[in-house]
Amino acid sequence: MSEALCDILNRLPKVLIIDFVSKLFLDDHLAHVWKAHAKEWNLSWETQQVILDGRPDLVLYADAEPILVVENKVGALATSSQLEKYGRWLSGKCKGNKLWPGALTLLGHFVKAPRGFGQPRDKARYYILGGRVCEWAEVWKWLKQTSDQYDRSCEDRPSWLDLTQEFLNFMQEKNMSSEQITPYDLSNVQVYLRNGTPNRFYKTFDHFRSQLKPTIKKICQLPAHFDDGFRVEADGEYGLIYEYVNLKKTEDWYLGWGYRFPGLTDAKSWADPTSDPYAFMCVAPNNEGEAPYKRPLKRVWTEVDGAEPPLKVLLAYTTDVWPVKNLSDWLASRGRELEALIR
Repeated sequence: MSEALCDILNRLPKVLIIDFVSKLFLDDHLAHVWKAHAKEWNLSWETQQVILDGRPDLVLYADAEPILVVENKVGALATSSQLEKYGRWLSGKCKGNKLWPGALTLLGHFVKAPRGFGQPRDKARYYILGGRVCEWAEVWKWLKQTSDQYDRSCEDRPSWLDLTQEFLNFMQEKNMSSEQITPYDLSNVQVYLRNGTPNRFYKTFDHFRSQLKPTIKKICQLPAHFDDGFRVEADGEYGLIYEYVNLKKTEDWYLGWGYRFPGLTDAKSWADPTSDPYAFMCVAPNNEGEAPYKRPLKRVWTEVDGAEPPLKVLLAYTTDVWPVKNLSDWLASRGRELEALIR
């Protein structure tokens, strides 16, 4: 998606690029600075450029110098380590620019920004003062409104209009054109509720949690009231139904368990060991940091690539997801193994 958006942005007239960036990618203060100077700059976009050991999804250049980095995440928690890395790189590139301090934008679909991202007090952490979270639905809305205006007003259709229409159709097919519910969602919810599926999932995870309670008490941060301190989460973009809790010794890592459906999504939260639905337990990073578990690992535990290599996820999985009692016993066994692995 980033590549397609980059192609469209490179074809837009400068006046539209200025409007797009100011409304979607910048906070109010930087938007004012941007509009005052951008018309004098030669603007271009690049994607998947190698920066340090990462590849940001979009980089905006002004007169061949980088001024804005955009990191794209879909339905996931963005780790602060990658944003810190890009912020440090961009801050160095903009150090001699008296007009522009640099900006860092997190683009996503129901993305979860790291704590404090975009706040002035976190400049020391992210190196860049200007930061904003933008939803893909905002991109869809801007492209739709802008292309509709040009459709009605211009006789010779520029090439970006046709590309934009294809991109808008693609986003609608992926259900990424709105942050609110659509008729498609309502239709699915009717089936979901009619069959009593929500209550069955809640009861199932209650059972998992009761079996894992000894492990959670030993290695995790406990909620004030154990039975009320957890929430079953569903992540359609990553094909996950899961619960998680931060580890006791570090908030940079968490213990998670639940179901993964690889066939429902193209997004990769980690390197799937199978294409079939499976149940899992994992120890995974919120942020970059030393792994909290010991090596060598037991046979059932393996390290797989996380959403942002070189970050790793410690994973155990099974495709034997039924009956629930057998699966809960499997989770309890993995929990006891973790008690010995976690430092």
